[in-house]
Amino acid sequence: MSAATVEISGLSISFGSGVRQINAVKDVTLAVADGEAFGLVGESGSGKSTVLNAVAGLVDRYSGTIRVAGEAVTPKRSLAQRRLVQMVFQDPYGSLHPRQTVDKALSDPAVIHGLDGIGARVERVLADVGLKPEHRFRYPHELSGGQRQRVAIARALILEPRILLLDEPTSALDVSVQAEVLNLLRRLRIEHGFTSIMVSHNLAVVSYMCDRIAVMNRGRVLETGTGDALAKGQFVHAYSRQLFRASSGYDRSLLGDLWQDAAER
Repeated sequence: MSAATVEISGLSISFGSGVRQINAVKDVTLAVADGEAFGLVGESGSGKSTVLNAVAGLVDRYSGTIRVAGEAVTPKRSLAQRRLVQMVFQDPYGSLHPRQTVDKALSDPAVIHGLDGIGARVERVLADVGLKPEHRFRYPHELSGGQRQRVAIARALILEPRILLLDEPTSALDVSVQAEVLNLLRRLRIEHGFTSIMVSHNLAVVSYMCDRIAVMNRGRVLETGTGDALAKGQFVHAYSRQLFRASSGYDRSLLGDLWQDAAER
C-alpha cells in the first residue's frame, strides 16, 4: 500500500455540553493510502459524515490528530491546505447558490486560490464532468439533478485537489442518474489520480466504488475490510453482519447492467 494521504488518529468529536452532550465520534483511527478509494458505511447517526467533515476542516473542535499529505492540520487551515481537500455534498441543489451561474460557481474558487487561466480551466472541467459549453451560463434551477451534481463535482475538481470527499453524493438522485454519476467519479479518480473518501449507507454503492471500507456504529469504527469482502458479506463484527442483512444481502451483480448502460451513455 502507498503512503497514507489521510491519517486519522484517536479522533473524538462531541457536540453540546452537560446532559445534552452528544459524543458523535469516539477514538477513530484510520489511514487512507495515496490514490485509494476508501468508504465509510453505517446507519444514520453512526458518525461517518462527522468524520468526513473533520477531514474537510468543517468541525470547529475535536481531539486527536488529522494529517493530510503528511502534515498535521487543524480546523483553521491555510489556502494551500484547503485546496488539497475538496468536498462534494449530498444535495447538489442545496450546495449551489441559486443566484449564481455555473460559470461563477466554478470561477470563484479559482479566483480565491489565485489560479490563472480561469476561463480555460472552467471549460476543461465542464468537459471533464460531461457537461456542454451551453451549461456554463445556466443557473442551478435550469439544470437536472444529475447535472447539478456534475457541477458540484466540477467545482471541487477545478482546484485539482489530492483528496476528494464524497458525502452520499448520489443519494438524492434517481437510480439511473446515480449510476451515471458513480461511473463518472470512478473515471475521474483514474484519470486524475486523487484519493477519495466516500460516506454512504448504500452497501452496493460503496462496494462498487471503494477499495477498502470501514464500518461505523455509534461513533466508533468496528472493522475495516475490502470492497470485495463487503460485497460477499464477509464480516467479523455482529453489527456489520446485521447491517449486511438489513440491506437484504444485495447482489451487486444485479446492478452491473445498469451501471454498464450508464457508462456507455
